[in-house]
Amino acid sequence: MRIEVLEAIPAAGKTKAFLRDVRDNPNGCVVASISRKLSKDSLNYYESIGGSDMVIIDGDHCSNGSVTQSIKQNIDKRVIFITHKALLEVDLSMFEGRDLYIDEVPDLVNMENYRFKEHFHVIEKYCDVEMTSENMGSVKLKRGCKSKISSMINSGLKEDDCISRSIYPIFQSLLQELPVKIKKDDDGIVLFFVRDSTMNNWDKLNTVTIACANFEETFTGKILKHWCKWEVARSDLNDVLDFYEYPNSERVTIHVLCDKKWSRTVADKKYKSHTVYEEAVRRVQNHIGNESYLYTTNKSRGKLTGREIQYNPHGLNRYMNETNIVALFSYNPMPWQVPILNKLSEMCDMPKDTLAKAFTISKFIEPVFQLCTRGNIRIAHSKKPINLYVPDLRTAKYLIERYIPKGKIDTSLMIEVERDKKPKKRKPKSIPALLGMNKKQRANWYYHVRTKGYGNSIDDPKDIANARKWLNEQK
Repeated sequence: MRIEVLEAIPAAGKTKAFLRDVRDNPNGCVVASISRKLSKDSLNYYESIGGSDMVIIDGDHCSNGSVTQSIKQNIDKRVIFITHKALLEVDLSMFEGRDLYIDEVPDLVNMENYRFKEHFHVIEKYCDVEMTSENMGSVKLKRGCKSKISSMINSGLKEDDCISRSIYPIFQSLLQELPVKIKKDDDGIVLFFVRDSTMNNWDKLNTVTIACANFEETFTGKILKHWCKWEVARSDLNDVLDFYEYPNSERVTIHVLCDKKWSRTVADKKYKSHTVYEEAVRRVQNHIGNESYLYTTNKSRGKLTGREIQYNPHGLNRYMNETNIVALFSYNPMPWQVPILNKLSEMCDMPKDTLAKAFTISKFIEPVFQLCTRGNIRIAHSKKPINLYVPDLRTAKYLIERYIPKGKIDTSLMIEVERDKKPKKRKPKSIPALLGMNKKQRANWYYHVRTKGYGNSIDDPKDIANARKWLNEQK
């Protein structure tokens, strides 16, 4: 499978380049956007440049039945606008022979969890469940079930029955021998699995082009290149972009807010009489003063005084007058995701932490960058000073090295978080404690100390060696 990649920074005109190519392309096309709003924006721009013979598939425009049914009803249109979500849900053989344009990197491989309210008997019928602890375990396909599972996957993609439709991604993961974990709790059963949309009929498409700021360092990029072995090529559309680096970027100052890698745990650590997060907010607001600013935090945090922007705000361009932007959200792999990421890395013959790092880039560092590029940096001729407030030095260096090479890093606002003190290991008070003797062995040892004169000093290596020898003989 071969894909072409159009890499461009926000505001460089990648969507515009896409849609002009769609307009001039005589072949049937599909345009997939990250959200319904951006899909509608793309449709509007396409119409404004003289595009025609198109349809948009979403709840507002094609609500008769499912996405699959809506596409079938409009398959005669030359250009079909859909969302990433719809793209990943349908059987791509429906688009056979068409050129697919994807705006931003889709989550072709996702780590998901599914809580069973019913239908778990289907899993038990075709799978072996091995519990490795009281409530956690692994799930694997039984021998001889692959053909039946393949049939259920096809039924799920075609929406033939409700059971296959709801759990076919789990079967796809099992069929590829990807790690699937199970958890049993008071509320029922949860399966943790890798949803792999690369198993769809991508080869039925004529061409696939992805437009984004960063492809190869992202989670999806790593998976497609190293797991799926897809060929990745540079798109010719790179040659028609408006610019390749932000003009006047020397006006950008990136303020680092924390000296540790940012996470919810770090943000909630105590700092003086409050938390690290609260101190970061205080320092930012004191530094900005009465000026306006854009910001993003986690939903669980309270509102700030600035204008709040959604997480991962691709396509938002109505805030170009803003010169102060604050990123105070965190997004790290969940505890159940880490072993799956590590296992996938090993299966791809990559260092164990490769995909965990790529996950962090996709879900945390790149969204910080997307937020930082919603403001005045998008105006090429502007010379207004820009202040970007980012959570940690790792993120600041990423922005400088990849996107804003002429910017400068300022650490004057950086909070020095106190390191966790490792509890001191207590020195064993006695030889039995040091050697882990049980109650019976301990009583027997002290009997020999009293009656046979064995040395029993915890500070004497010879006594310890003799005691270890005695214990081994007892065993």
